[in-house]
Amino acid sequence: MSALSTASISLDRVQRVLWNQLEHFQIGFDEHPIPENQDLRALSIAWIAVFLKEAVPPSFVETLMALVLRFRARADFSNFGWYRVSPLDIALFASTGDRAWLCDVASNLDHHKRSLRRFVVNSFALVANRVTFDREMLDRTAHNLQVRHSGCEELAVLFATSDLTNAEKKKQISQWLSQFRLNPHEEECLRHLAAGEYVVNQRPQTHH
Repeated sequence: MSALSTASISLDRVQRVLWNQLEHFQIGFDEHPIPENQDLRALSIAWIAVFLKEAVPPSFVETLMALVLRFRARADFSNFGWYRVSPLDIALFASTGDRAWLCDVASNLDHHKRSLRRFVVNSFALVANRVTFDREMLDRTAHNLQVRHSGCEELAVLFATSDLTNAEKKKQISQWLSQFRLNPHEEECLRHLAAGEYVVNQRPQTHH
């Protein structure tokens, strides 16, 4: 972050926002259906962790880590809680560099339910450019394309932002193009990516 942009932001205020958002996220964790502001609390924490890392104190990271681990220990986490904390997993990855925090995110990038899949992919988008897609992520990207999930090209777009070389990314995307029969919009998107061209995200964000 530039000196000018840092000077224009009160890190103390950002930290107060972080603690406030986390407190209210914890209070509202069991709300069902999930209100939009609950998603926004988690996403705002992830956004600050990614783009304003200097505003995230170690004490907050420790508290966030303990809270997420406590949520993971719940008996209903696998069918109720995992998607609620996806942005918090992203925040912890951004804060610690520990890829283990991406395990639940990675395993649900091709989730069969559209709204949950889009929420996970949208959360992952904040850090995709910092990640080397491992075999699981590549397989789940391919699975989205194979079954033509709604928005299946979006994970391929995130792959194109990842930290591989341009040649490696073009080769993989070209392979997906030849391997799967895609809808016209998705095929056009991947052809642009394989050619090293820009694509535009024209799909609205989805609340789950």
